[in-house]
Amino acid sequence: MFDSIEAVRFDREMSNGRTKPILINCERINGDEVEVVAKFSFGCDNSPNGLIREALAAMLAKDLGLPVPEPFLVSITPEFIASVENQAVLHLLKNSNKHGFGSHKLPDGFGVWTASSGRMSKKLEQEALEVFAFDAWLTNADRRINNPNLLTDGRSFAIFDHEYTLMTDLNLGWQPPWIQGALAGFNAPTNHVFYQSLKGVAGLDLSRICTAMSSISDGRINEYAQAIPASWQHGSTALAQGVDFISQLRENVQLSADELLRSLK
Repeated sequence: MFDSIEAVRFDREMSNGRTKPILINCERINGDEVEVVAKFSFGCDNSPNGLIREALAAMLAKDLGLPVPEPFLVSITPEFIASVENQAVLHLLKNSNKHGFGSHKLPDGFGVWTASSGRMSKKLEQEALEVFAFDAWLTNADRRINNPNLLTDGRSFAIFDHEYTLMTDLNLGWQPPWIQGALAGFNAPTNHVFYQSLKGVAGLDLSRICTAMSSISDGRINEYAQAIPASWQHGSTALAQGVDFISQLRENVQLSADELLRSLK
């Protein structure tokens, strides 16, 4: 769900990213190495709340069968920090929490998808619809036309960067997505990268993701909470708010789906 790994080798800074992500090699508990794109608290606008929201969203997305790279809790040791010669990254790591959030590096062949990429296949259209629903329900305004935070290999999407999900207490005029009109007017997700591609499409179906969301148990939601390191939680209400919202969404997912489909007519 959210495996712990240890950073062993710095590779490079990523070419872009507001949160200053880096590519590093890490070791799993069994000794296997894995390449991870990692972000750390000093680079996050809403640290440590952003890391909490990022992790909760990734764990939920994975359980919902959405195309999210495998998430990790990344530990950094003093020895690893000292081995980094890049001064900007060294400063980042020295000033960060010693646990970061990581996403398994995608294989070669993934590139940026934009709203101008042409008509999607039915499979991609279904994935796009479910990603759109996930973002709308979790108030993710950070998958925009000019900053999609997703890649595709032509057969599937890969979604990432969920630091701005679950910010229900900070979004002006926000209403729970199961309330009629919650996704209309000022709060309509018209800037979402998939909105124009899905708007007016006949036969859109959210039954699969609704069934998956309804199947998330209280115990599973508690496992999400237990996976968040204590060092991220000090003085933060993001975890309690996040898991409470996920529980409420589960109970109201069909109403949320109905409201979202109305917004796309």
